[in-house]
Amino acid sequence: DILSVALPEITFRVACSKGTYIRTLCHDIGRKLGCGGTMKSLKRPRVGTFAIEDALPLGELEKLAAEGR
Repeated sequence: DILSVALPEITFRVACSKGTYIRTLCHDIGRKLGCGGTMKSLKRPRVGTFAIEDALPLGELEKLAAEGR
């Protein structure tokens, strides 16, 4: 999904399986467009069954560990 276009930058979202190299995808898209392509940033909101909305701050994890949980 293309989220925004503010040339020379394009922001997009990719849902993919493991083994997909997003840097390579950016390179391939740039090559196909004839302009080159690199990745500026990468956010992984989900990896397998782990979702970012379920993540805890480090301080909270340290507190739980100190409590033996």
